[in-house]
Order: sequence, then C-alpha cells, then structure tokens
Amino acid sequence: MPALTIIATTDTSATVSASSTWHKGTPKKIRGSWYFKQNSDYFYHTFYKNSDGSNYLAYSKHYRRYYKLPSHGQSHMKYQKLSKNLYRLRGKDMTGHFTSFKVRYISRNTIKINGIKEHRKSPVKLISAPKGMKG
Repeated sequence: MPALTIIATTDTSATVSASSTWHKGTPKKIRGSWYFKQNSDYFYHTFYKNSDGSNYLAYSKHYRRYYKLPSHGQSHMKYQKLSKNLYRLRGKDMTGHFTSFKVRYISRNTIKINGIKEHRKSPVKLISAPKGMKG
C-alpha cells in the first residue's frame, strides 16, 4: 500500500499587521523642508501634508545667495510605517505614475532618503525667489 505524505504550510502573507496599513498624507515628523548637497549642487526636498516637492537651489550672482527653484514632486501621498523610524512613501508623479521610496527619520534635524542624508538647516544662505521668478 502506498505511503500517504501530508505537507502542512503556513501562509504568512494573510497575516495583517500594523505595519502593512497605509495612511493618507505624509508622517508629521518629516514634514517641512530638508536640504542636501550632491557633488557640487545643492537641493531641497519639502514634504507637505499630502504631497512633496524637490528641486535645485539656484545661485543668484546679484544677491550672492541661493534660492529655491519651483518644485516638482508627487501628490496623493500615502505612507506605510515599516519600523519605529522607517517609512515607505508612495505618491503619484507628474506623469500619473505611482512611485515609492523609503524615508528613515534619524533625528529632528536629519532624515535619510534612499541612502542620502538630508538636513533641516540649509547649508547655504537662502533668499526668496528673485524678482521675475515669483509666479
């Protein structure tokens, strides 16, 4: 008589945990402007309640200061808390595609996005947009 073998498996994908919940908007602790330097260029990244935006910091020779170029980013943001200070953010970009990235909250002055540290304080002196740039 042939032997009967029973294999039992556990499906852990059906387990619902608090970390799998998606929340509308962005986490409060990361909202605001963050700055970083990459090579010789300066950038900013701003998180709003339901969106984010980023771009270069441009230099004005006349004012001898940097200013924020108009930002572009994602809207309809959602986030998922992966651990105590790690979040996955998801949003719709300008072309209508959804993209996601991870943000690690390190301290009230530092976050890390995809391995790049960003800081609350700008590394350069800023002015509001020069005349003719406001729009």
